[in-house]
Formats: sequence, structure tokens, C-alpha cells
Amino acid sequence: MSCEELPVNCDLEWDEHLHKSGYLKELCEKYGIGLPKGETMFSGCIVFTVYNEQGVKVAYYGYRIKDMQPVFHKSFNPELYLYNYHNIDITQPVYLTTSLHFWLVIVRDIDPNAIAVFDLPYLSARQLNLLREIPGITFFGPKEEINPLIAQADKFLENYLHIFKKK
Repeated sequence: MSCEELPVNCDLEWDEHLHKSGYLKELCEKYGIGLPKGETMFSGCIVFTVYNEQGVKVAYYGYRIKDMQPVFHKSFNPELYLYNYHNIDITQPVYLTTSLHFWLVIVRDIDPNAIAVFDLPYLSARQLNLLREIPGITFFGPKEEINPLIAQADKFLENYLHIFKKK
């Protein structure tokens, strides 16, 4: 899937709030995560820069700080992407999780070969097609969120699946 780069640039910064929330400055800089400067639709949000599988910036996805609810522009379709897919080594197993917060924990503490499904309770046909290339998938997150994904993956993918339970 190819597309034009997002013509809008959200100027993101790292601050003490992100530090207290466990967001490391190096990871925020590397992955395009931060708090927006100025007035935008993402004011009061932690914002993640979204890239397609070729590494073209296509959107921003945020979480409101006050209630951690997802925020994204109505033109963004999360079913078309897997967060961080452009950075992974598809010849190696990956970690897959539901939220970008869980993704950040995985990348920070376990393995940078991790992707997320933008808080979706299912995998879209497009996401399943992207996952077919990967030799193994480890699911990470609360069972009520990952169990539907596991059921879909088990039905539609021939990959080796592993369930990683959060303690």
C-alpha cells in the first residue's frame, strides 16, 4: 500500500509528564512520540506518529492525558496499519499488542520487534495480510483484549502463535 506523506507536521516535545509516565526520551525521539506544541486537535494528548509499512508518515494517533481515550483524525483508518510495522524485522517473530501504551512497554523492556493494532478488538483483513509474512507472533496484553485477536490469528494465519500473559 503506497500513499503520499501526511502534509501536516505535528511538532512534538518530550517533557517531565512523559518521563513520569515511563516514556523514555530516546524512545520518544526515535518513534515520534510526544506532547504537541501549540493548539491542535491533539492538545492535552500523548501523540504517536503513524507510518505505513514503507515508512511514510500517514497520521498521528493520540491518547487524551485526562482519561487515556484514543484520539485520531476522522480521515485515519486504523484498520489499514499496524503501529511500528515499518521498523520490524519481518523475518523474526514479533510481539503484538492492542494499545500503543503496551507496545511502548514491550519495546522499552522486552523487544523492539513489536507492533500494535491501535486499540482495535479485532484484526482487519489488511492487518492479517501483513501478519502472514511474520514467522511467529507473541501476544501481549490483558486477556480480554488479546483473546479475540488470538482467535482470529489462529483461524487465519499459519504462523506460530505464543501467548504472553502479563503478571
